[in-house]
Amino acid sequence: MERLRKATHRQLIKQQELPQSSRVIARRKEGFRRRRITVSKLHHKLEKLVKLAYVRKIEITKLKREIKRQKHRINHLMNVIKCKDKQQDGTTNNSSDISDSGIDIDSVPNNAQQLMMNSISLKAKKRALHRLVENKDNIPRGVDRSLRGEFEINIFKNVKPSNEDNSSELKQNVVEFMNCDNVSKVCPDVKEMHKGVSIRYRLHNLNVLHEQFQAKTGTLCSYSMFCQYIPPNIKKPNVNDWGTCLCMLCFNPQMKLE
Repeated sequence: MERLRKATHRQLIKQQELPQSSRVIARRKEGFRRRRITVSKLHHKLEKLVKLAYVRKIEITKLKREIKRQKHRINHLMNVIKCKDKQQDGTTNNSSDISDSGIDIDSVPNNAQQLMMNSISLKAKKRALHRLVENKDNIPRGVDRSLRGEFEINIFKNVKPSNEDNSSELKQNVVEFMNCDNVSKVCPDVKEMHKGVSIRYRLHNLNVLHEQFQAKTGTLCSYSMFCQYIPPNIKKPNVNDWGTCLCMLCFNPQMKLE
């Protein structure tokens, strides 16, 4: 400290001996040097704090995951204990009722989870599965594995509502309607085929055909669903698609229909 004080004292004496202009320049240089030193110190402190915050953030995420795992394990153990208690109480209280009613004891599932799942309807199971799929991002780690192992449910698989019967019937009605002669006509060119099926040209706009389909069949369906089930061989005609004939009937499909 004494040496530093003497060095600063000598530096001040030298600055006082210098002329006024050189003294101002020396003071400016000294100010720049001090500012660089303080700024570099602040940068070093900031880098240390950023590294420390990154390390703490990683530790916090690890602790959160560990807490979720512990909670899941505790809940699983509590559910197992409750199921065992209920199973013991149910077997002691209902053994005589089951034997009197003529139900085979071997056919009753021993596991409470199987008994619960067997008593739930199919629609309720599907609704529960859709709720799990919607909230799959909030489910803690490890639960999807237990769902696959215990209930054979994969929540990360794309689940679509099963309306196969209604959709197949609607598709069949749309195909039959579009293949009618008053709705579409076969292409005059025999060589024009689509995957082995002759191309047919529709005689009206899709909006008109949608209204006619609803009025004829009595089924209510949206415009997008109707367009989805239109066969690929039904196409919109152009003027040149009707062949080389230049008569008025070939130019106007509506007149040909009439």
